[in-house]
Amino acid sequence: MTHSHLESVEDVLLLMGRASQTAREASEQLAAEGAEDRLLQALEAADRELTAAQLALMRSVYLNREAA
Repeated sequence: MTHSHLESVEDVLLLMGRASQTAREASEQLAAEGAEDRLLQALEAADRELTAAQLALMRSVYLNREAA
């Protein structure tokens, strides 16, 4: 794997982390504003799924393991 390849992976991991954080922050803000449960659940699920995908990518690339 080249340095360029690793940089590309790092870029994707960073974007996934930011997206997860954005979903989490939006969920917290909307909960404080009394948003519908279905909207909060969708944002929380997005956060969980993004985090899981980020971890799976990290495991696959850095630990050379298949995503679980």
